[in-house]
Amino acid sequence: MRIVMLGTGHATVTKCYNTCYAYEEDGRSFLVDAGGGNGILSQLEKAGLELADMEGMFITHAHTDHVLGAVWIIRMVAASMHRGQRSRPFTVYANEKVMRVLGTIADMCLPAQYLKQFGEPLRFVTLQHGDEFDVLNMRWTAFDIESEKEPQMGYRAVLANGTVIGCTGDEPAHAVNDPYLTGVDWLLTEAFCLSEDEETFHPHAKNHSTVKEAAASAQRLGCKRVLLYHTEDATLSTRRQAYTAEARTAYDGEIFVPDDLETIEV
Repeated sequence: MRIVMLGTGHATVTKCYNTCYAYEEDGRSFLVDAGGGNGILSQLEKAGLELADMEGMFITHAHTDHVLGAVWIIRMVAASMHRGQRSRPFTVYANEKVMRVLGTIADMCLPAQYLKQFGEPLRFVTLQHGDEFDVLNMRWTAFDIESEKEPQMGYRAVLANGTVIGCTGDEPAHAVNDPYLTGVDWLLTEAFCLSEDEETFHPHAKNHSTVKEAAASAQRLGCKRVLLYHTEDATLSTRRQAYTAEARTAYDGEIFVPDDLETIEV
C-alpha cells in the first residue's frame, strides 16, 4: 500500500495543489479529497493514476479546496459510465453536508445523461459518526471531528497487515477523537506554517495549527509517524527541511513532509 500525495497545500495556494491524496495498491486506488478544481485531473495524470482503476473517494468536508475537485471526478466517472466504458461501481463516502453540496452542484451543472448514473453504478454513501466501510483491503472508520467551523470527518483505517492510519481531517487533532487516533502507526494531519511565521499566515484564525503544535499532538497521541500537509506555499523550496526541524523539537517519531506527487509506502 502506498499514499500518493496529489497535493499538499492549503486552500489558496498557487505554487502547489490543494491537499488531497490517493491510496494505491496493486493497480487499484481510492481518493481522499480532491482539491479545488479540475487540476485534480492533471495531478492524477502526472501521478499515473487512472480513474478507471479508482474504487471511489472519501471527502472530509465541503470547503472549496476539498470538494470542488470531487465534482470533476464525479463528472468524469459518470461520463465513462454513460459511454459504457465503465460498469463497476464508484462509491463516494462523505457526510450529509458534502452530499448536499455535491448534489446541488451536479444537479445544476452536469448533463442529464450523467445524472442518470447516480445511485447505481455511481454510488453515494452518507456517513455518520462511527460508520465503517471496507475499501482496498482496508477497514475504515469515519468519525466526526467536531469542528466548530464546518461539519467534517476524519478517519481511522486499518490495513490487512495491521498497520493503522489516522487522519484528523483538515484541522488539528481534537481530544474528543483520541480513541480513533491514539497510538496509530501513521497520523496524517495539517500543519499550516512554521511557528515563526504565525503572524504572517494566522493559522489559528483558520482553525489550523503550526508545525510544532501538530507535532506536539502526534507526540501526545503516541503516534509512530506523522505526515504533515495542508501548508502554505511561500516556503516550498525549504519546507521539508524547515518543517522537519521544527517538528523534531516536539516529536520523537518519524516525520514526513511530502511534496506534491510524492509517493509514501505504508
